[in-house]
Amino acid sequence: MPEGISHPNLDTLKAQTQTTIFDRLSEKGRTWKIYYYDFPNSLSLANQRKPENLALYYDINQFFNADSKDAAAFPEFAFIEPKYFGIDQNDDHPPHNVMKAEKLI
Repeated sequence: MPEGISHPNLDTLKAQTQTTIFDRLSEKGRTWKIYYYDFPNSLSLANQRKPENLALYYDINQFFNADSKDAAAFPEFAFIEPKYFGIDQNDDHPPHNVMKAEKLI
């Protein structure tokens, strides 16, 4: 992480240009999707903001209501971004309730 991440700014976000697991999956022709609640934190990675990658971001309801019931629609790799803000956060970071994160998993 770049120095100063505790106070992120636009320059910090632009600096996150490293290759990601999602890049590697795409290179190998593997399917993947990111399901998110309120904010996909993975968008802090510059490569994830490419149009072809943005097209693979879906609201968490897509996971629970459609993709999980249709094997053909479900990707080989699924990444779930938890709910970071508001009430009922279910991320695994203090000071949030980690039991809600465990329930999500």
